[in-house]
Amino acid sequence: MPSEQPTSSPTPTPTVVPTTIDTVNIAVTLELKLSGTLDPTPTDKLTIKATIASELAIDEVYFRNFDVTSARRRLDSTSGGPASPWHRRLASTWMVHVDVVMSLAATGAASPHAFRDSVYDNLKGNSFESSLQAELGGIELLVEQVTAAEVQRHPLI
Repeated sequence: MPSEQPTSSPTPTPTVVPTTIDTVNIAVTLELKLSGTLDPTPTDKLTIKATIASELAIDEVYFRNFDVTSARRRLDSTSGGPASPWHRRLASTWMVHVDVVMSLAATGAASPHAFRDSVYDNLKGNSFESSLQAELGGIELLVEQVTAAEVQRHPLI
């Protein structure tokens, strides 16, 4: 039953949330192919995160939803296709996902599209692949696929 008297004092007037007009959010996915059956260790994951940040010249504090997953499959040793019973080898794929969320002004890019393109170019280049191999202790890997997509915000009206 409702009481006849108020039980607590009124709450203060809510404050306005700071604006995020110049915030840019780029969703990045990397597909790394490795020979052998390696699963990423917690140290490998931290190394990948640090290497991405270094390659993009940004601080890791701007990373959200960082995740590394792995999968294995058997390959035909001569063609790279589905496994034959005669020639089998195992390969691993590490999928890396991270959202880069930061102020457009802090990126130094003229637009969200320019920042997205910069992220893609830096992670698709041979420099990133070489750096990642070296930082992971010489693990043979190939940066198979890179996607960088601008995440659009849809504010409520």
